Amino acid sequence: AAVRAALERCGSGAGGKAGGKAAAKVAAKARRLKIELGRTLFKAGARQEGGALLTSILQQDMEQADALLPYGEACVALGQHDDALKIFLRLVTQRSDDSAVRRLLAASLGSKDGMALLRQQLAFDAKSASALAFLATIARDHSKLSASLELIAEAARLVPDASAYALQRAHTLEVELRYADALEAVREHCDANPQRAAAGVRCADVAALLPTREQCEAARWRPPSAPPSASPCKGTAEEAALRAAATEVAPDAGGELADGEGARLGKEAPPLELDLLALYFTALKVLFVSGCLPAASALVRLLEPARRQIRDLHLTLIRNENAYYCCAAMLLATPPPQPADPPLAPLYVAGDSHALSPSWRVVRWRGQPRVLAPV
Repeated sequence: AAVRAALERCGSGAGGKAGGKAAAKVAAKARRLKIELGRTLFKAGARQEGGALLTSILQQDMEQADALLPYGEACVALGQHDDALKIFLRLVTQRSDDSAVRRLLAASLGSKDGMALLRQQLAFDAKSASALAFLATIARDHSKLSASLELIAEAARLVPDASAYALQRAHTLEVELRYADALEAVREHCDANPQRAAAGVRCADVAALLPTREQCEAARWRPPSAPPSASPCKGTAEEAALRAAATEVAPDAGGELADGEGARLGKEAPPLELDLLALYFTALKVLFVSGCLPAASALVRLLEPARRQIRDLHLTLIRNENAYYCCAAMLLATPPPQPADPPLAPLYVAGDSHALSPSWRVVRWRGQPRVLAPV
């Protein structure tokens, strides 16, 4: 109480005769101190007093972000997500890179009624698709994946020719390890835009090679039940026969471009074309990670000539998708044996593109053969 009384005197100018700019500085400082006091009281358990102080400051000026942020934070803590969402939607337009604003906005979006509340504040139409995609990114970055998926799925539905939205949707599904659904997201985009092309490869061409959920599961790679060979250079006759029957991929697939290859630079390619190419590359990664290796090999044969038309993709915004594509393509040039039953128990390898390298090979773990499955 004494601290608050002192702050009131400071804000009113009591105890001094400063005027003009000096008085304004004193008032601004007092305001900041009151905000911090209100926030501290609220977090310390004196929620009623802290909330009342923050409310009184906001009543003086509803547009000041310095008070809106702690007030919105208090709303989130109290489960008042309707008010919180209104505040953080306003703040994110002013401070789009503010980590606290984004975190609290994600908390509101991910609340039980978050999506319903958002629909009351924002029209879900083609004009708002970019805003929905932006909010989906914020929600995903703070692990509110259900909200993120709903938002980006809406954006993709509202603007079906936007490859960037389809790509974001597929990536978010990957985070949840929903690989079959990620492939479906790619297929839906390709089916909706059959004649669109990237580096000469049409969506219809890619869609024709994508297996259904059932086909992918049936073709999922399962190693032979026999233990792996003692020497990595020598396999059993069965393994050799299976390897020979594997779908062929050029030995230089995914590798560096030779002199004279790549008539265009990646930085000169239209962003829309790069987005679509990234979506194709993501389809390959998902097929590989899913163990659907025959379909992945077929897709490499379609995409590799297109990739070689564009130089320096690693310097573009799709460098990550390009890296995964190149890694998977190089691995498919030396595929493991084809499916056989009964399947072995998996040993999961988690990581970035480097986690793909040992995938679908067999190792011994505690005396038992295990297949290395990428995550």
